[in-house]
Amino acid sequence: MELVVMELFLLIVVVSIVLNQKGTSSLFIYHKVDAVGVAGAYIGYLVLALLIHVHILGLFPFPPAIARLMTILHIVSIPLFVFIWMNSIEKRILSKRSYSVLFPVQRALLVLFCIASFVDLFLNRLFVFSPELLIIGGSGIPLMLGLSTLFVLVEFYAALVRWKHIEWHERAIMVLTALFLLFSLVLFEVFRQPYMLSLSSAFMMLLSLLSWQRRELLLDWLTRIPNNQAFMEVLKQGIASHQHRTILLLDIENFRLINERYGEDGGDAILRSFADFLKTTYEQAEIFRIGGNRFILMFPWLSHNELVREVNLI
Repeated sequence: MELVVMELFLLIVVVSIVLNQKGTSSLFIYHKVDAVGVAGAYIGYLVLALLIHVHILGLFPFPPAIARLMTILHIVSIPLFVFIWMNSIEKRILSKRSYSVLFPVQRALLVLFCIASFVDLFLNRLFVFSPELLIIGGSGIPLMLGLSTLFVLVEFYAALVRWKHIEWHERAIMVLTALFLLFSLVLFEVFRQPYMLSLSSAFMMLLSLLSWQRRELLLDWLTRIPNNQAFMEVLKQGIASHQHRTILLLDIENFRLINERYGEDGGDAILRSFADFLKTTYEQAEIFRIGGNRFILMFPWLSHNELVREVNLI
C-alpha cells in the first residue's frame, strides 16, 4: 500500500509542475519535446504502475487478459521513459551527424523490444505469469533492464565525449541522472520493486527542470542561441582557467536599412537565418548573440592562417 501512496503522490507532484510550467514559463514553448516528452513518459509510467499495484492489492482487480496487457505495458514503459529522457539529453549535446546515427539504432532496439513484448501476450515466453498474474519468470525483465541500462550508458558516454562543450551545471545533472538511474535499475533487478526508480526519476526530473529553466535565461529569445549573459559567463570561466581562445565579433552592416525597408519582421527573419548559418557552419565554435545585430564566435585557439580562413568564409 505504501508503494501506491508514493506513486500517487509523485503523480500529483509531476502533473502539478507540468501544468504550472505550461502556464507561466516559456520553457515548454522552446523545449516541448524535451520537457513535455520526458514528463509525459514519466506520468504514463506512474499511471500504469498505479493501476498494476492497485490490481495486485485487490483494490480494483482487472480481468486476467487486461491485467496481463497492463503489466506488459508497464514493463515496456520503463525503457520507453528512459529512452525519451536520455534522447532529449543526447539531442542537445551531440552534433547533428552523431545524433542522426545514434538515434535510429536506439529507436530500433526499443521498437523490437516493444514488438516482442506484445507478441508475447500470445506466446508466454518472455513473461511467465503466475496464477495471480504476477511475473515469475522469463527473460523479459532482464531484457528490459539491459535495454534501459544501455540507454543510460550511451547518454553517459555522449556526455563524456562532449564534456568540454557542456556547462558545469549540466554536467552535474547528466552525471547524477545516469548514476541515479543505474542504481535504481540495479535495485529493481535485486528486489523487483520500483521504489527507487520512481523516487530517483522524480528527483532528477525536478533538477533537470531547474537546469532547463536556467538555460532559458541564457538563450536569446529570437535566435535561440546563447545571449550576452551566457557569453560573459563563458568568458569569465575561460579567464579563470587560463584558456586560450579566439573570439570573432560579427556585425551586420547597415542593418538599420533592412529594418526600414522590410520591417522588423523581415529584420528578425534575417537574424534567425544568420544564427542558423553560424550554427550549421561552426559546430566547433561557441556562438552568441550579444545584442541587436552583433554576434560572437568563440573558437579554440586559432593560428593566423586558420583565423583568415574563417573570416573569409564569413
